[in-house]
Amino acid sequence: PKVVDWLSAGMLLTLGLSQVLMGLMILAFALGFGGLFGIVAAQEESLEPLIGGAIFGGFGLLFAVILLFQGLPALVGGFAMFSGKDWGRVVGLVAAALSLPNMPVGTILGGTALCLILYGWSQRGKQPA
Repeated sequence: PKVVDWLSAGMLLTLGLSQVLMGLMILAFALGFGGLFGIVAAQEESLEPLIGGAIFGGFGLLFAVILLFQGLPALVGGFAMFSGKDWGRVVGLVAAALSLPNMPVGTILGGTALCLILYGWSQRGKQPA
């Protein structure tokens, strides 16, 4: 079960890092385009591009915050499992389940981590023959 724990911890860390990096990329993209809309609004002296930029930047900020808050439990659970903490499995299960709707990367990594954590939990009390 140690190998399974390490594999599931690695999957959780990969999942957490991918979600945090994707959140930061979305944030940079949304704020960049929001600023671009603001520049266009200043040059044209019109309010419509400014409103569009605010909406675009606001939704980007919302999606980025959601991804960041989903990635942090995966990172915490992964580090806890690497250090042998039992509560890391519970945090990992929650983080893996929360990432399933994030297609395709979250579904693949979260589903694999979920299966590995549950398999490791089922093998925990059994000794090899």
